[in-house]
Amino acid sequence: MSEELEMPWFEVGVVYDYFGYVNRRAALRAIRVGTFPCPTYILSGRKRVVDRQVFHDFFRQKGPKQVS
Repeated sequence: MSEELEMPWFEVGVVYDYFGYVNRRAALRAIRVGTFPCPTYILSGRKRVVDRQVFHDFFRQKGPKQVS
């Protein structure tokens, strides 16, 4: 079987820009102070991740941006 398994999460370092943060450090700071817009959890002691379904649901609920 040659298809890859899809990971059930995204590392914060991969998706921080979708949430409007300029870098991973800024996103981790927001997580630490409780202002990151969706829940995260820690894997393997240091890897901070966002559940893939939570990520998709968050942006599905936000809907498209209005351009004026």
